[in-house]
Amino acid sequence: MSALLGTLTLSNLFLLYPGVGSYFLRMLFSTRITTALYPYAAIPLAEVVFLSFISYREILIGANRILRRLRPQILLAEVWSASHR
Repeated sequence: MSALLGTLTLSNLFLLYPGVGSYFLRMLFSTRITTALYPYAAIPLAEVVFLSFISYREILIGANRILRRLRPQILLAEVWSASHR
């Protein structure tokens, strides 16, 4: 976790320099530059979709594990909200 925070801090440190961060945000949101959607931009999306189809069993197993852990908490929340109406 500390490595992640250190990396984020160092990579965004230049935005704290006076004028750089505000100029960057002003440039980003004030210019009305539009770019065309290139076919190659869909490759990462297609990869995620195809890999999801390939490993759907693992995704379902992981989702079931998460739901089993959350189910008691959801039931307790429903009981609590019903008793406090």
